[in-house]
Amino acid sequence: MSMQRLRRARVEVEPVIIACEELNFVWQPEKVRVFREMWRDGADIRVIAKCLKRKPEEVAILVMDQARAGNIQKRATGIFGI
Repeated sequence: MSMQRLRRARVEVEPVIIACEELNFVWQPEKVRVFREMWRDGADIRVIAKCLKRKPEEVAILVMDQARAGNIQKRATGIFGI
């Protein structure tokens, strides 16, 4: 084994952490449409999550995605609605 290969073999790779690995960020277009409607109507993200059978954290990420894309507006009542 060459000296260079030997040096590489000794290097330990530090484990990585994947944030929110257990969450699902894939959305069907129809579910996004329902989300936007409920958001516009002032629904709490916990209610939206229950209706869409998703975790509130997944809906919170969708809020950020849709706000960045300009598809929803900021609400005076925030993510927890009216």
